[in-house]
Amino acid sequence: MKSGLLHDSMMDAAGAKAADLAKAQQHFIAALAPQGESTHAPITLAPVVRAAAQGSSLASAAARQASLALHATAAAPSLVTDPTAWTEALAIVSAIQQQWQGLQAHWLQGWTELAQDASQWRQPNTLTKLMCQESDLMGRAFALVAAQATTTVRAQEDILVGVSWWMSRRAGTA
Repeated sequence: MKSGLLHDSMMDAAGAKAADLAKAQQHFIAALAPQGESTHAPITLAPVVRAAAQGSSLASAAARQASLALHATAAAPSLVTDPTAWTEALAIVSAIQQQWQGLQAHWLQGWTELAQDASQWRQPNTLTKLMCQESDLMGRAFALVAAQATTTVRAQEDILVGVSWWMSRRAGTA
């Protein structure tokens, strides 16, 4: 649509339709109070729902860890005097150390690459391009933190389960 000297991006709504805002508002209002058999809570309760889900997950993890610790504690006395158990334990500790060093290497490599990209002199010719570049850097930083956190928790859980299983198995053979 052209109007005198104003045209192109100034007058084009980039694919937007007149009813888009009204639809978005209706969607927002519907999310405030879901109807029928929705699996969603009202969006105003999102912090409460997230906190409840996290609390439930943490309680389950704590119960699992307590159970595994109990089994490991029961197995500990039989492991103290077994030289084979000491050799296996050292191998497990070495494997865990290598795993953590790998996580640390990934973390350091990711931040180094991100810092190198951030330190490149770029001079975008529009604010849109500047925002795109900065948003990309922030998104990559968040993705790096999220991946590291997830991988770290997974490693901790795997170690706990693996060591507990090993201790239970060793207690059964002693």
